[in-house]
Amino acid sequence: MYSEPKPTEIYKKYLPAIVTIFAEKTGNKKSLGSGFFISDDGKIITCAHVLENVTKVTVQTSDKTYLIKNIIGENKI
Repeated sequence: MYSEPKPTEIYKKYLPAIVTIFAEKTGNKKSLGSGFFISDDGKIITCAHVLENVTKVTVQTSDKTYLIKNIIGENKI
């Protein structure tokens, strides 16, 4: 018999993959967004508007580690 997982179980399972994105944009503007790891080598996916006109990206992981990341591509749909 299948039972749906509880929200707390889902949260605990996927929390390590979720990140907070701090983006510095041209003109001294800043934006805040979220994303999640999609690969073991550290690639992260987020919405394109979070990274639009960005000059620097800092990512905070769920364990409060800060990482400087590079944008490697985008797909505006």
